[in-house]
Formats: sequence, C-alpha cells, structure tokens
Amino acid sequence: AEQQALDDRWADQRAQWEAQFEEQNRQFEHQLEERANLHQQEIATLEQHRSKLQEQLDDHKWHTAQAHEAHQTKAEHLTHQLEAHRNQLESKHQQVEQYHQQAEQYRSRLEA
Repeated sequence: AEQQALDDRWADQRAQWEAQFEEQNRQFEHQLEERANLHQQEIATLEQHRSKLQEQLDDHKWHTAQAHEAHQTKAEHLTHQLEAHRNQLESKHQQVEQYHQQAEQYRSRLEA
C-alpha cells in the first residue's frame, strides 16, 4: 500500500511537470508567433518605404533627364542665334569695308 502511495505521488508529480512544461511551451510558441508577426509587419513597412524611395528616385531621374534635354535644346537654340548674329556682324563688316573703299575711291577722284 505504501509503494502504491509513492507511485501515485510520483505519477501526480510527473503529470504536474508535464502540464507545466506544456504550458511553458505554449507560451513560448505564442511569443515566437507574435515576434514573427512583428517582423512581418516591419518587413512590409520597410518594403513600402523602399518602393516609395525607388519611385522618388525614378521620378528624380526622369525630371533630370527632361531638364537636361531642355538645356540641350536651349543651348542649341542659343548657338544658332549666336551663329546668326556672327553672320550679321560679318556682313556689316563687309558693308563697312565697301563704304571705306567707295569713300577712298571718291576721295581719289576728287583729288585727281
């Protein structure tokens, strides 16, 4: 009878330990799940942030390209204008040169 009582106490003790162990395991698993969920949320947030930044970068690149193209066009336009002015100046110089020659000829005729 005494052995039976010892066996019963031992079985109770073991059942109690197993129940505690099960409970700890459940809590631990629950904590792990919560941490995993948190990490998932953080990952999603970072992913959103990354895609926003990528969008901004692409946008910036596009605007930069547009601006570069506009500057290029403006520079070409100004170069053409400059060329036109040069040509005008050149022809003015030639006219002035002709006037000088005509004046010179007229003077020598007068002196003759």
